[in-house]
Amino acid sequence: MITMPAGGGYDRLLARQEGPPTVEWAKALYGASVMAGVQGDLPTGTTLVEHGRTLAAQTADPLMRAFVYSADGRLGVLSGDLDHARSRLESALAQFGARGDRTLEITALTTLGTA
Repeated sequence: MITMPAGGGYDRLLARQEGPPTVEWAKALYGASVMAGVQGDLPTGTTLVEHGRTLAAQTADPLMRAFVYSADGRLGVLSGDLDHARSRLESALAQFGARGDRTLEITALTTLGTA
């Protein structure tokens, strides 16, 4: 089983972020929050999603927001807040669908189905 140390080392990674927010950072935060959730570390997942929200607020890129919404929705499922999860996942799904990214769309649909 993979485990993350306290903070998952992501605090150091995020401290090194320079320049404007990018989709790559949103993807990294998404992946890290999913890993934290899988491991049952909801506080770290929540911190990563909050950081993603901060980054997404600094840009008009809807794909960045979609990754944050998807991560937030996954955490909602894991924490039992299914109304919040559905709302966030539906927003992510709409953006992924609009882009025609079937892989991300299916991932969001699968998690939405769980919610």
